[in-house]
Amino acid sequence: MTLLTGLTSSKYAGKLGGLVGLSGYLPLADRIPALREEAGLTKHVEDGVDVFVSRGMRDMLVPKRHFRICYEMLFGLGMKQEKVVVKEYEGLGHTIGAAMMRDMCEFLERVVPALD
Repeated sequence: MTLLTGLTSSKYAGKLGGLVGLSGYLPLADRIPALREEAGLTKHVEDGVDVFVSRGMRDMLVPKRHFRICYEMLFGLGMKQEKVVVKEYEGLGHTIGAAMMRDMCEFLERVVPALD
């Protein structure tokens, strides 16, 4: 839902510090361009938002092809590869492990502005 909202919402697109997707997929991936158009957004993502997507390589609930569709759609929407972190974790199923949590926290520390 984070990715869908961050990519298609006229209220939130471009206004979030970053988007995180853990052990998930991009719902309605084939409809994203139309949903962006309906929301009055540009065809390509031009807001510079950073994205972190990850999965365990033993995830039996979300197949690898759905994960691949997710990050390929992000790149297809014009997101720069340096703005998208794609991680897979050996031996991890449909859960969050220590390495995934560490990498996500490092990502958030980098992209979310500090509260002064």
